[in-house]
Parts: sequence; structure tokens; C-alpha cells
Amino acid sequence: MILVTGATGLVGSHLIQALVSAGKPVKALYRKSIPQIVGAEQVQWVQADILDVVALEAAMEGITHVYHCAAIVSFSPKQKAALHQTNIEGTANVVNACLQAGVQKLLYVSSVAALGRIRESGMVDESMNWSE
Repeated sequence: MILVTGATGLVGSHLIQALVSAGKPVKALYRKSIPQIVGAEQVQWVQADILDVVALEAAMEGITHVYHCAAIVSFSPKQKAALHQTNIEGTANVVNACLQAGVQKLLYVSSVAALGRIRESGMVDESMNWSE
């Protein structure tokens, strides 16, 4: 069975629709409410947060593959603590839960927002310094 974190977000909800359309068995995490998307009734929904290690480990039961789509996207300095907690600590929780549960494959989904904003215009490539 496949587990999707961030299932209520833009990428996660579209991924669920694609997986369900392909006939894949899907379990998905939600925090507040189940999204109204095509195929939602075919998903095994689990209310859990990636910051809740116990709930996350329970959700991993019977899982062979994980798509980790959960993240906060913000460029606001006021969101720094929340970004760190969800995007770093939450991701570490997902990785550790996968290892503990013997998950075969983990796919980490990210976006260009993870790179932050660039100061100068022009091409972005591997030589750009992102540490500043």
C-alpha cells in the first residue's frame, strides 16, 4: 500500500487522484479535513500530523511506498520556526518512521520554493551559492 503525506495540498491531492486512477491502494494523511477530490472515497484516510511520531508510526502499518509531499511554503521570516519544524523535523520523522516500518521506497517531493528567492536575475544553476 502507498502512503501520501501532504495529501490535502496541491501536489498531494493531485497525486492521490493519479494513484487512485491507476488502481493503486492508497492511504493518506490529513490534519483537519479530507479534501473533496475525485477518488477520495477510495482512499484510506488517517488523521495524523507528521510532527506526531506516534500517529505517523501507526499510519505506516502495511505501507510499502511513501510519497512525502507535506511541507510549508513561505518566504516570510515570521514563518521560520514553523518552516523548520514541519519541513526539517517533520521530514526526519517521516524518514525515521519509514525505516522503522521497513518501507521499501520513499519519494520526497519538493518544489522550486525550497531554493528560496534569488537576488540577481539570470540563470540559476548548480554553481549558485544558496547558503547566503
